[in-house]
Amino acid sequence: MKRFKWLTIISVCSCLLLISLGYAEEPKIDMGMMSCADFFNVIAEVPELEPVEAVAWLDGYVAGATGDTTINPAYFKQFTLDLIAYCMNQPQPKVTKILTAAKKVDRKETQAGVDVRKITCVEFFERVANNDFLRPLAILWLDGYLSGVSGDKTVAPQFFDAFVLRLMLECQDNPRASILDAAKKVGLERKKK
Repeated sequence: MKRFKWLTIISVCSCLLLISLGYAEEPKIDMGMMSCADFFNVIAEVPELEPVEAVAWLDGYVAGATGDTTINPAYFKQFTLDLIAYCMNQPQPKVTKILTAAKKVDRKETQAGVDVRKITCVEFFERVANNDFLRPLAILWLDGYLSGVSGDKTVAPQFFDAFVLRLMLECQDNPRASILDAAKKVGLERKKK
């Protein structure tokens, strides 16, 4: 049984690593400089970028900046709609910064989600093992969360592979650690560099 769990965890991490390798050549994206209009234009113009993935990172960023450790992927669609509504109601959506807008959107519905402080590495990987929708969103949310904690407003897809690999190794060494603590340990090290 124990061997099966680790094989499952290793296979999930391998899938996450392969997903992240597709971003290896991408430049950093400065979300701090991006307006609402720019953000939605990027989503519309980049076919491989799913809107829910961009919103997962934004939600993670806001959560990290405000100290909220709750993730609720079921809420991302509503978060997207609320973000669009907020941006469209601004006098100058081409000037309104997307991070400012994301912080204005009410995240109360995330409270029905999962507190990542209470999930161990093993539980985290078991939950995402068979969920193609949740796998990339969870990693993007964690990266956004760490960015919100550190104040780093850039998305650096080229670092996702290293983040996933380091997270996998940390979880292998400390399977009972909180996934959030493991992510902070490996992710914030990179963000300091």
